[in-house]
Amino acid sequence: MEIERDFARLTEKFKNQKKVEIPYPGAESDESLFIHGLIIKGLTYTGPLFLGRFLALAVHEILLSLDTMKLWRAFLVGEKISPEGATAEHRLSFEKARERELLALRKAAADQKISIVFEARLQSDLVEYTITTNFLFTKEEIAGLEQNLVTTSSELGKSDLAELSGLTLAGKALHMAGVHPQLLSESTSSLRLGVGSRNQSHAPIERARPYIDEIEHLPDFPDNIRRIMEACNDEKSDARTIAHEISQDAPIASAIIRLANSGGFAGGHISDLLEAVKIVGIRNISGLLLNVGAIGILEKKFGITEELHLHPIRVAAYSRFLARKFKFARIADAAYVAGLLHDIGRVVLAARMTEKEAFEKASTIEPAYRLSIEEMTCGINHSELGAMLARKWNFPEHLSAAIEFHHAPYLALAEHRDLVFTVYLANAIADYEQGKVNFYTLEPEVLQVFSINSRQAFEMLAALLQNQAL
Repeated sequence: MEIERDFARLTEKFKNQKKVEIPYPGAESDESLFIHGLIIKGLTYTGPLFLGRFLALAVHEILLSLDTMKLWRAFLVGEKISPEGATAEHRLSFEKARERELLALRKAAADQKISIVFEARLQSDLVEYTITTNFLFTKEEIAGLEQNLVTTSSELGKSDLAELSGLTLAGKALHMAGVHPQLLSESTSSLRLGVGSRNQSHAPIERARPYIDEIEHLPDFPDNIRRIMEACNDEKSDARTIAHEISQDAPIASAIIRLANSGGFAGGHISDLLEAVKIVGIRNISGLLLNVGAIGILEKKFGITEELHLHPIRVAAYSRFLARKFKFARIADAAYVAGLLHDIGRVVLAARMTEKEAFEKASTIEPAYRLSIEEMTCGINHSELGAMLARKWNFPEHLSAAIEFHHAPYLALAEHRDLVFTVYLANAIADYEQGKVNFYTLEPEVLQVFSINSRQAFEMLAALLQNQAL
Protein backbone atom coordinates (compact mmCIF):
# COMPACT_ATOMS: atom_id res chain seq x y z
CA MET A 1 0.00 0.00 0.00
CA GLU A 2 1.23 3.49 -0.89
CA ILE A 3 -0.56 5.88 1.45
CA GLU A 4 0.33 9.04 -0.45
CA ARG A 5 -1.01 7.61 -3.70
CA ASP A 6 -4.13 6.12 -2.04
CA PHE A 7 -4.78 8.93 0.44
CA ALA A 8 -7.80 10.50 -1.29
CA ARG A 9 -9.20 7.16 -2.52
CA LEU A 10 -9.13 5.57 0.94
CA THR A 11 -10.69 8.65 2.54
CA GLU A 12 -13.50 8.57 -0.02
CA LYS A 13 -13.97 4.83 0.56
CA PHE A 14 -14.25 5.46 4.29
CA LYS A 15 -16.71 8.31 3.76
CA ASN A 16 -18.86 5.94 1.67
CA GLN A 17 -19.17 3.58 4.66
CA LYS A 18 -16.81 0.91 3.38
CA LYS A 19 -14.27 -0.73 5.66
CA VAL A 20 -10.73 0.61 5.34
CA GLU A 21 -7.79 -1.52 6.49
CA ILE A 22 -4.40 0.07 7.14
CA PRO A 23 -1.33 -1.99 8.09
CA TYR A 24 0.56 -0.29 10.92
CA PRO A 25 4.34 -0.51 10.32
CA GLY A 26 5.25 1.80 13.20
CA ALA A 27 4.95 5.29 14.68
CA GLU A 28 7.36 6.85 12.19
CA SER A 29 5.32 5.73 9.14
CA ASP A 30 2.94 7.56 6.79
CA GLU A 31 0.35 4.94 7.74
CA SER A 32 0.45 6.18 11.34
CA LEU A 33 -0.22 9.72 10.15
CA PHE A 34 -3.10 8.58 7.94
CA ILE A 35 -4.68 6.61 10.81
CA HIS A 36 -4.72 9.81 12.85
CA GLY A 37 -6.45 11.58 9.97
CA LEU A 38 -9.08 8.84 9.61
CA ILE A 39 -10.00 9.05 13.27
CA ILE A 40 -10.46 12.80 13.15
CA LYS A 41 -12.49 12.57 9.95
CA GLY A 42 -14.69 9.79 11.31
CA LEU A 43 -16.00 12.00 14.09
CA THR A 44 -16.25 14.97 11.74
CA TYR A 45 -18.70 12.93 9.68
CA THR A 46 -20.67 11.30 12.50
CA GLY A 47 -20.62 13.30 15.67
CA PRO A 48 -18.81 15.70 17.98
CA LEU A 49 -15.36 16.37 16.58
CA PHE A 50 -13.75 16.62 19.99
CA LEU A 51 -14.47 12.91 20.54
CA GLY A 52 -12.39 12.19 17.46
CA ARG A 53 -9.49 14.13 18.90
CA PHE A 54 -9.64 12.13 22.14
CA LEU A 55 -9.85 8.91 20.14
CA ALA A 56 -6.91 9.91 17.96
CA LEU A 57 -4.82 10.48 21.06
CA ALA A 58 -5.94 7.18 22.60
CA VAL A 59 -5.34 5.14 19.44
CA HIS A 60 -1.94 6.74 18.96
CA GLU A 61 -0.84 5.61 22.41
CA ILE A 62 -2.44 2.15 22.06
CA LEU A 63 -0.70 1.56 18.72
CA LEU A 64 2.63 2.62 20.20
CA SER A 65 2.16 0.08 23.00
CA LEU A 66 1.12 -2.70 20.61
CA ASP A 67 4.04 -1.85 18.36
CA THR A 68 6.37 -2.37 21.31
CA MET A 69 4.73 -5.77 21.89
CA LYS A 70 5.23 -6.63 18.21
CA LEU A 71 8.92 -5.75 18.30
CA TRP A 72 9.26 -7.63 21.59
CA ARG A 73 7.98 -10.78 19.92
CA ALA A 74 10.35 -10.34 16.98
CA PHE A 75 13.20 -10.04 19.47
CA LEU A 76 12.08 -13.16 21.36
CA VAL A 77 11.84 -15.20 18.16
CA GLY A 78 15.41 -14.23 17.37
CA GLU A 79 16.46 -15.30 20.87
CA LYS A 80 14.33 -18.48 20.59
CA ILE A 81 12.42 -17.64 23.75
CA SER A 82 8.66 -17.68 24.36
CA PRO A 83 6.94 -14.61 25.89
CA GLU A 84 6.16 -16.67 28.98
CA GLY A 85 9.80 -17.68 29.37
CA ALA A 86 11.27 -14.17 29.10
CA THR A 87 13.13 -12.69 32.06
CA ALA A 88 13.95 -9.18 33.23
CA GLU A 89 17.37 -9.54 31.61
CA HIS A 90 15.72 -10.33 28.27
CA ARG A 91 13.56 -7.23 28.62
CA LEU A 92 16.62 -5.08 29.32
CA SER A 93 18.38 -6.50 26.25
CA PHE A 94 15.29 -5.77 24.16
CA GLU A 95 15.16 -2.14 25.31
CA LYS A 96 18.79 -1.68 24.31
CA ALA A 97 18.16 -3.35 20.93
CA ARG A 98 15.13 -1.16 20.28
CA GLU A 99 17.15 1.95 21.02
CA ARG A 100 20.16 0.99 18.92
CA GLU A 101 18.80 -1.38 16.27
CA LEU A 102 15.21 -0.31 15.64
CA LEU A 103 15.35 -0.82 11.86
CA ALA A 104 16.77 -4.32 12.29
CA LEU A 105 13.98 -5.18 14.73
CA ARG A 106 11.38 -3.83 12.29
CA LYS A 107 12.85 -5.95 9.49
CA ALA A 108 12.79 -9.00 11.74
CA ALA A 109 9.12 -8.39 12.56
CA ALA A 110 8.32 -7.99 8.85
CA ASP A 111 10.27 -11.16 7.93
CA GLN A 112 8.40 -13.05 10.63
CA LYS A 113 5.11 -11.55 9.35
CA ILE A 114 4.21 -10.17 12.79
CA SER A 115 1.65 -7.47 12.09
CA ILE A 116 -0.82 -4.92 13.41
CA VAL A 117 -3.79 -3.80 11.30
CA PHE A 118 -6.01 -0.78 11.93
CA GLU A 119 -9.58 -0.95 10.56
CA ALA A 120 -12.08 1.91 10.25
CA ARG A 121 -15.76 1.65 9.35
CA LEU A 122 -18.35 4.43 9.15
CA GLN A 123 -22.03 3.62 9.80
CA SER A 124 -24.49 6.53 9.76
CA ASP A 125 -24.09 8.02 13.27
CA LEU A 126 -21.50 5.48 14.44
CA VAL A 127 -17.87 4.96 13.58
CA GLU A 128 -15.92 1.89 14.65
CA TYR A 129 -12.17 1.50 14.87
CA THR A 130 -10.62 -1.91 15.38
CA ILE A 131 -6.99 -2.75 16.06
CA THR A 132 -6.04 -6.35 15.30
CA THR A 133 -2.75 -8.18 15.74
CA ASN A 134 -1.82 -11.62 14.42
CA PHE A 135 -0.23 -12.60 17.73
CA LEU A 136 -1.95 -13.42 21.02
CA PHE A 137 -1.31 -11.69 24.31
CA THR A 138 -0.13 -13.00 27.62
CA LYS A 139 -2.28 -12.79 30.73
CA GLU A 140 -0.01 -10.05 32.06
CA GLU A 141 -0.40 -7.97 28.89
CA ILE A 142 -4.18 -8.33 28.97
CA ALA A 143 -4.23 -7.34 32.64
CA GLY A 144 -2.15 -4.25 31.81
CA LEU A 145 -4.54 -3.25 29.04
CA GLU A 146 -7.56 -3.70 31.29
CA GLN A 147 -5.94 -1.80 34.14
CA ASN A 148 -4.84 1.16 32.03
CA LEU A 149 -7.67 1.45 29.53
CA VAL A 150 -10.60 0.87 31.89
CA THR A 151 -9.98 0.58 35.62
CA THR A 152 -7.76 3.58 36.32
CA SER A 153 -8.94 5.97 33.59
CA SER A 154 -11.89 7.31 35.54
CA GLU A 155 -9.76 7.82 38.65
CA LEU A 156 -7.15 10.11 37.09
CA GLY A 157 -7.55 13.73 38.10
CA LYS A 158 -6.51 16.72 36.04
CA SER A 159 -3.47 17.27 38.23
CA ASP A 160 -2.09 13.95 36.99
CA LEU A 161 -2.15 15.03 33.36
CA ALA A 162 1.53 15.94 33.11
CA GLU A 163 2.56 12.49 34.32
CA LEU A 164 0.40 10.48 31.92
CA SER A 165 1.93 8.52 29.08
CA GLY A 166 1.32 5.40 27.03
CA LEU A 167 -1.74 3.36 27.92
CA THR A 168 -2.57 5.47 30.98
CA LEU A 169 -2.91 8.51 28.72
CA ALA A 170 -4.96 6.41 26.27
CA GLY A 171 -7.26 5.34 29.11
CA LYS A 172 -7.76 8.94 30.20
CA ALA A 173 -8.53 10.02 26.64
CA LEU A 174 -11.05 7.18 26.19
CA HIS A 175 -12.70 8.14 29.47
CA MET A 176 -12.95 11.78 28.38
CA ALA A 177 -14.63 10.64 25.15
CA GLY A 178 -17.04 8.33 26.97
CA VAL A 179 -15.72 5.35 25.00
CA HIS A 180 -15.64 1.88 26.52
CA PRO A 181 -13.35 -0.42 24.55
CA GLN A 182 -14.13 -4.07 23.94
CA LEU A 183 -11.03 -5.54 25.44
CA LEU A 184 -8.84 -8.43 24.46
CA SER A 185 -9.03 -11.91 25.85
CA GLU A 186 -6.54 -14.76 25.71
CA SER A 187 -8.26 -16.18 22.63
CA THR A 188 -8.45 -13.04 20.51
CA SER A 189 -6.21 -10.19 19.46
CA SER A 190 -8.67 -7.41 18.59
CA LEU A 191 -9.55 -4.19 20.36
CA ARG A 192 -12.68 -2.38 19.19
CA LEU A 193 -13.52 1.27 19.83
CA GLY A 194 -16.97 2.44 18.79
CA VAL A 195 -18.11 6.03 19.09
CA GLY A 196 -20.70 8.30 17.51
CA SER A 197 -23.17 11.11 18.07
CA ARG A 198 -24.76 9.26 20.99
CA ASN A 199 -21.54 9.52 23.02
CA GLN A 200 -21.42 12.34 25.51
CA SER A 201 -18.35 14.16 26.73
CA HIS A 202 -17.22 13.21 30.23
CA ALA A 203 -15.19 16.40 30.53
CA PRO A 204 -16.73 18.12 33.57
CA ILE A 205 -18.47 21.35 32.64
CA GLU A 206 -16.97 22.97 35.75
CA ARG A 207 -13.56 22.89 34.07
CA ALA A 208 -14.86 25.05 31.24
CA ARG A 209 -16.88 27.40 33.46
CA PRO A 210 -14.01 29.81 34.41
CA TYR A 211 -13.23 30.40 30.72
CA ILE A 212 -16.88 30.91 29.79
CA ASP A 213 -17.32 33.30 32.73
CA GLU A 214 -14.32 35.32 31.55
CA ILE A 215 -15.94 35.81 28.15
CA GLU A 216 -19.30 36.72 29.64
CA HIS A 217 -17.68 39.47 31.73
CA LEU A 218 -15.55 41.01 28.99
CA PRO A 219 -16.61 44.52 27.93
CA ASP A 220 -18.32 45.36 24.65
CA PHE A 221 -16.43 47.09 21.88
CA PRO A 222 -15.38 50.69 22.74
CA ASP A 223 -17.51 53.53 21.40
CA ASN A 224 -14.64 54.95 19.33
CA ILE A 225 -14.35 51.73 17.33
CA ARG A 226 -18.11 51.45 16.91
CA ARG A 227 -18.17 55.04 15.63
CA ILE A 228 -15.50 54.38 12.98
CA MET A 229 -17.20 51.14 11.93
CA GLU A 230 -20.50 52.97 11.48
CA ALA A 231 -18.73 55.58 9.32
CA CYS A 232 -17.22 52.78 7.20
CA ASN A 233 -20.68 51.32 6.66
CA ASP A 234 -22.15 54.70 5.65
CA GLU A 235 -22.46 54.88 1.85
CA LYS A 236 -21.75 58.62 1.96
CA SER A 237 -18.31 58.16 3.54
CA ASP A 238 -15.17 58.43 1.44
CA ALA A 239 -11.52 57.67 2.26
CA ARG A 240 -10.89 61.20 3.55
CA THR A 241 -13.89 61.00 5.91
CA ILE A 242 -12.76 57.65 7.29
CA ALA A 243 -9.19 58.86 7.69
CA HIS A 244 -10.47 61.88 9.63
CA GLU A 245 -12.49 59.67 11.98
CA ILE A 246 -9.54 57.35 12.52
CA SER A 247 -7.11 60.24 13.08
CA GLN A 248 -8.97 61.13 16.27
CA ASP A 249 -7.77 57.88 17.84
CA ALA A 250 -3.97 57.54 17.75
CA PRO A 251 -3.78 53.82 18.67
CA ILE A 252 -6.26 52.90 15.94
CA ALA A 253 -4.54 55.15 13.40
CA SER A 254 -1.25 53.46 14.23
CA ALA A 255 -2.84 50.02 13.90
CA ILE A 256 -4.33 50.82 10.46
CA ILE A 257 -0.99 52.16 9.17
CA ARG A 258 0.74 49.04 10.53
CA LEU A 259 -1.78 46.79 8.78
CA ALA A 260 -1.40 48.73 5.52
CA ASN A 261 2.33 48.05 5.69
CA SER A 262 1.91 44.34 6.39
CA GLY A 263 2.52 41.59 3.87
CA GLY A 264 -1.20 41.18 3.38
CA PHE A 265 -1.43 44.67 1.85
CA ALA A 266 1.30 47.04 0.69
CA GLY A 267 4.20 45.58 2.61
CA GLY A 268 6.02 48.90 2.14
CA HIS A 269 6.70 52.13 4.00
CA ILE A 270 3.32 53.82 4.32
CA SER A 271 3.23 56.61 6.91
CA ASP A 272 0.28 58.72 5.77
CA LEU A 273 -3.08 57.70 7.27
CA LEU A 274 -5.14 58.69 4.22
CA GLU A 275 -2.89 56.63 1.97
CA ALA A 276 -3.16 53.71 4.41
CA VAL A 277 -6.97 53.92 4.29
CA LYS A 278 -6.90 53.91 0.49
CA ILE A 279 -4.58 50.90 0.40
CA VAL A 280 -6.60 48.89 2.90
CA GLY A 281 -9.94 50.01 1.46
CA ILE A 282 -12.99 51.38 3.25
CA ARG A 283 -14.86 48.10 3.11
CA ASN A 284 -11.94 46.36 4.80
CA ILE A 285 -11.43 48.93 7.55
CA SER A 286 -14.57 47.78 9.37
CA GLY A 287 -13.38 44.18 9.42
CA LEU A 288 -9.89 45.13 10.49
CA LEU A 289 -11.35 47.22 13.31
CA LEU A 290 -12.91 44.03 14.65
CA ASN A 291 -9.38 42.72 15.09
CA VAL A 292 -8.13 45.99 16.57
CA GLY A 293 -11.04 46.07 19.04
CA ALA A 294 -10.84 42.38 19.97
CA ILE A 295 -7.08 42.36 20.47
CA GLY A 296 -7.26 45.67 22.36
CA ILE A 297 -9.79 44.29 24.85
CA LEU A 298 -8.02 40.95 25.24
CA GLU A 299 -4.55 42.46 25.57
CA LYS A 300 -5.70 44.93 28.22
CA LYS A 301 -7.42 42.18 30.18
CA PHE A 302 -5.00 39.27 29.76
CA GLY A 303 -1.87 40.31 27.90
CA ILE A 304 -0.83 38.56 24.69
CA THR A 305 2.31 36.55 24.07
CA GLU A 306 4.54 37.17 21.08
CA GLU A 307 3.43 33.91 19.48
CA LEU A 308 -0.24 34.90 19.78
CA HIS A 309 0.65 38.14 17.99
CA LEU A 310 2.78 36.63 15.22
CA HIS A 311 0.89 33.44 14.32
CA PRO A 312 -2.39 35.21 13.37
CA ILE A 313 -0.47 37.70 11.22
CA ARG A 314 1.16 34.80 9.35
CA VAL A 315 -2.18 33.01 8.90
CA ALA A 316 -3.83 36.25 7.73
CA ALA A 317 -1.16 36.82 5.07
CA TYR A 318 -1.32 33.18 3.97
CA SER A 319 -5.14 33.33 3.80
CA ARG A 320 -5.12 36.43 1.59
CA PHE A 321 -2.41 34.95 -0.66
CA LEU A 322 -4.30 31.65 -1.05
CA ALA A 323 -7.56 33.42 -1.85
CA ARG A 324 -5.93 35.50 -4.58
CA LYS A 325 -3.84 32.67 -6.03
CA PHE A 326 -6.77 30.25 -6.25
CA LYS A 327 -9.32 32.68 -7.72
CA PHE A 328 -11.16 33.51 -4.50
CA ALA A 329 -10.44 37.22 -4.88
CA ARG A 330 -13.94 38.10 -3.66
CA ILE A 331 -13.08 36.74 -0.20
CA ALA A 332 -9.41 37.76 -0.08
CA ASP A 333 -9.95 40.67 2.29
CA ALA A 334 -12.35 38.73 4.51
CA ALA A 335 -9.81 35.91 4.58
CA TYR A 336 -7.16 38.30 5.83
CA VAL A 337 -9.38 39.53 8.66
CA ALA A 338 -10.48 35.97 9.51
CA GLY A 339 -6.84 34.92 9.67
CA LEU A 340 -6.10 37.72 12.12
CA LEU A 341 -9.03 36.68 14.32
CA HIS A 342 -9.01 32.88 14.05
CA ASP A 343 -7.10 32.25 17.32
CA ILE A 344 -8.63 34.86 19.63
CA GLY A 345 -9.92 32.08 21.85
CA ARG A 346 -6.34 31.04 22.62
CA VAL A 347 -5.76 34.35 24.43
CA VAL A 348 -8.46 33.58 27.00
CA LEU A 349 -7.42 29.95 27.26
CA ALA A 350 -3.74 30.74 27.79
CA ALA A 351 -4.44 33.49 30.32
CA ARG A 352 -6.83 31.56 32.55
CA MET A 353 -5.39 28.05 32.29
CA THR A 354 -4.62 26.82 35.81
CA GLU A 355 -2.60 23.80 34.66
CA LYS A 356 -0.22 25.57 32.29
CA GLU A 357 2.83 23.51 33.14
CA ALA A 358 0.93 20.25 32.85
CA PHE A 359 -0.63 21.38 29.59
CA GLU A 360 2.67 22.34 27.99
CA LYS A 361 4.31 19.11 29.11
CA ALA A 362 1.43 16.95 27.88
CA SER A 363 1.29 18.86 24.57
CA THR A 364 4.85 17.81 23.77
CA ILE A 365 3.66 14.22 23.43
CA GLU A 366 2.42 14.98 19.94
CA PRO A 367 1.65 18.52 18.70
CA ALA A 368 -1.24 17.20 16.58
CA TYR A 369 -3.15 16.37 19.78
CA ARG A 370 -2.95 19.85 21.29
CA LEU A 371 -6.73 20.38 21.01
CA SER A 372 -7.34 17.11 22.86
CA ILE A 373 -5.02 18.25 25.63
CA GLU A 374 -6.81 21.62 25.76
CA GLU A 375 -10.13 19.86 26.30
CA MET A 376 -8.72 17.38 28.82
CA THR A 377 -7.16 20.25 30.77
CA CYS A 378 -9.84 22.94 30.42
CA GLY A 379 -13.03 21.20 29.31
CA ILE A 380 -13.12 23.40 26.20
CA ASN A 381 -10.86 24.29 23.27
CA HIS A 382 -9.75 27.61 21.81
CA SER A 383 -11.96 27.36 18.70
CA GLU A 384 -15.08 27.09 20.87
CA LEU A 385 -13.95 29.98 23.06
CA GLY A 386 -13.20 32.05 19.96
CA ALA A 387 -16.72 31.41 18.62
CA MET A 388 -18.17 32.57 21.95
CA LEU A 389 -16.17 35.78 21.71
CA ALA A 390 -17.33 36.29 18.11
CA ARG A 391 -20.97 35.91 19.14
CA LYS A 392 -20.53 38.22 22.14
CA TRP A 393 -19.12 40.95 19.93
CA ASN A 394 -21.60 40.38 17.06
CA PHE A 395 -19.03 39.48 14.44
CA PRO A 396 -20.41 38.78 10.94
CA GLU A 397 -21.42 35.15 10.48
CA HIS A 398 -18.67 34.38 7.97
CA LEU A 399 -15.97 35.52 10.40
CA SER A 400 -17.54 33.62 13.29
CA ALA A 401 -17.57 30.48 11.13
CA ALA A 402 -13.91 30.85 10.21
CA ILE A 403 -13.01 31.19 13.90
CA GLU A 404 -15.15 28.26 15.02
CA PHE A 405 -14.25 25.80 12.26
CA HIS A 406 -10.62 26.57 11.39
CA HIS A 407 -9.74 23.09 12.70
CA ALA A 408 -12.95 21.42 11.45
CA PRO A 409 -13.87 22.80 8.00
CA TYR A 410 -16.54 20.22 7.23
CA LEU A 411 -18.72 21.50 10.03
CA ALA A 412 -19.10 24.88 8.30
CA LEU A 413 -22.24 25.77 6.34
CA ALA A 414 -21.92 25.66 2.56
CA GLU A 415 -22.07 29.44 2.19
CA HIS A 416 -19.05 29.85 4.47
CA ARG A 417 -16.88 27.02 3.14
CA ASP A 418 -14.72 29.01 0.74
CA LEU A 419 -13.62 31.26 3.58
CA VAL A 420 -13.37 28.49 6.17
CA PHE A 421 -11.42 26.23 3.77
CA THR A 422 -9.01 29.09 3.02
CA VAL A 423 -8.31 29.92 6.67
CA TYR A 424 -8.14 26.20 7.54
CA LEU A 425 -5.45 25.59 4.90
CA ALA A 426 -3.53 28.77 5.80
CA ASN A 427 -3.53 27.77 9.46
CA ALA A 428 -2.57 24.19 8.59
CA ILE A 429 0.42 25.40 6.55
CA ALA A 430 1.53 27.72 9.35
CA ASP A 431 1.23 24.83 11.83
CA TYR A 432 2.98 22.46 9.40
CA GLU A 433 5.97 24.81 9.37
CA GLN A 434 6.19 24.31 13.14
CA GLY A 435 5.68 20.54 13.01
CA LYS A 436 2.16 20.65 14.48
CA VAL A 437 0.25 18.98 11.63
CA ASN A 438 0.97 16.48 8.89
CA PHE A 439 -0.28 16.17 5.33
CA TYR A 440 -2.41 13.07 5.98
CA THR A 441 -4.58 14.72 8.62
CA LEU A 442 -5.81 17.30 6.09
CA GLU A 443 -9.16 16.95 4.34
CA PRO A 444 -8.73 15.73 0.73
CA GLU A 445 -11.69 17.83 -0.44
CA VAL A 446 -10.03 20.97 0.91
CA LEU A 447 -6.78 19.98 -0.81
CA GLN A 448 -8.69 19.36 -4.04
CA VAL A 449 -10.20 22.86 -3.92
CA PHE A 450 -6.67 24.24 -3.86
CA SER A 451 -5.34 21.82 -6.53
CA ILE A 452 -3.12 19.96 -4.06
CA ASN A 453 -2.87 16.35 -5.23
CA SER A 454 0.23 15.12 -3.42
CA ARG A 455 2.36 15.71 -0.37
CA GLN A 456 5.01 17.23 -2.60
CA ALA A 457 2.48 19.74 -3.97
CA PHE A 458 1.51 20.66 -0.41
CA GLU A 459 5.14 21.16 0.59
CA MET A 460 5.76 23.28 -2.51
CA LEU A 461 2.77 25.49 -1.69
CA ALA A 462 3.98 25.86 1.89
CA ALA A 463 7.40 26.95 0.63
CA LEU A 464 5.81 29.41 -1.82
CA LEU A 465 3.71 30.98 0.95
CA GLN A 466 6.70 31.33 3.21
CA ASN A 467 8.69 33.05 0.49
CA GLN A 468 6.03 35.31 -1.02
CA ALA A 469 3.12 35.88 1.36
CA LEU A 470 5.01 37.60 4.16
